[in-house]
Amino acid sequence: MRILIVEEALEKGSGHWPNYIGGLAAGMRQYGDTVDILGHENATETLRNELGVIPYLSQNCWLDSASQGLTRGLRHSFKFKSELKRWLKKDPHYSWVFSLTVRLQHLLAFALLSRSPLANKNTKYLLLFVQGFSCYSEQSRSYQFLRSPSNVLAKLCFRLLTPAVKAKNVILAAETEGMKRELEEFTQLPVELFPHPIEAKNLSQNTNIPSDPITVSCPGFARHEKGSDLLISAIERLKNEGTLKQFHFILQWPEPFQLPDGTMLEPGEEKVNSDHITFYNGSLDAAAYNTWLSQTDFVILPYRKSSYYNRLSRVAIEAGACGIPLIYTDGTWTEEVAALVECGVKIDEESPAELVKALNRAYGDAENLKGRAVAGSERVKQYHSFENFRSIMLQHSSAD
Repeated sequence: MRILIVEEALEKGSGHWPNYIGGLAAGMRQYGDTVDILGHENATETLRNELGVIPYLSQNCWLDSASQGLTRGLRHSFKFKSELKRWLKKDPHYSWVFSLTVRLQHLLAFALLSRSPLANKNTKYLLLFVQGFSCYSEQSRSYQFLRSPSNVLAKLCFRLLTPAVKAKNVILAAETEGMKRELEEFTQLPVELFPHPIEAKNLSQNTNIPSDPITVSCPGFARHEKGSDLLISAIERLKNEGTLKQFHFILQWPEPFQLPDGTMLEPGEEKVNSDHITFYNGSLDAAAYNTWLSQTDFVILPYRKSSYYNRLSRVAIEAGACGIPLIYTDGTWTEEVAALVECGVKIDEESPAELVKALNRAYGDAENLKGRAVAGSERVKQYHSFENFRSIMLQHSSAD
């Protein structure tokens, strides 16, 4: 197959997303597929050399203020359509075109392309959504669709896409069951599940023997939406209760982040200074990250549901593939990984007190939980494999 990945966010050379795109392209190439990657015209030399990114697209809606807002987003969409159409006209023989971070700025472009007389009917479009069209309501503990101008535009785009979706030339996709359900409700169209693939062979397998004290890691840059402030408060409670000695926490916290009240939360505040806490103050390369996971007994993800009820975080998948049990917020997408592993500890509510309860449950049952996580890791590796991702593609390639 010939595959084109279109990703304007490929401009900088670090972070999770370049690793994901590069790994996906490498996984497809191992099966003999030809993969081209269209990135931003200012893509770094690292991205060009290591991932083979073709510098082409003139905009980056993730960073460009000129692409934010409804009117500017529409201009972005028409420009994106024009550039992609020009590329496909020059080279129309792709089996698949992947857009793996579809936002509203792209949606109209693909809707118009799908109805263009120049569209190659042998080319299928995979439109993967990493953001939904709803807001999470803590009061009702569910998502709600607002009647906003952006949602009205999105519904119009999906109506334009309907013939191509029904003809199976455009595949609407999600990485989590939660996002799939939301998109199907919003679009009234079928949405396919494409599990997020990882390179599991490069991850160290954990053991079922917990360390003493047990090591609890929170990978990923500290942020409010990730509940980092709740975790710091929970650690303070453990310290005040005299039970912090049972744990060793490792947190990735390279910079302060802003709380909703405008204050900045620093990683090294006196109230949590302890020999039982280690802060990583920078980005980690793959080798350092893998070493960290190999020394971890539990990965804690106290993510807030307002951001993560249907949103993916690669950390949970990699932890599951390593055989590391998760401590996670109930009602977030992470419970999908925990269900696959058949192991995990829920944080019942978004509060420091509930984090402390979950941590104590993990400590009290550490050996059993670690053994079950190791046993379930193969299910995670298989479900989140490139082979599974590609097999779903092939099913749609052979569909009438």
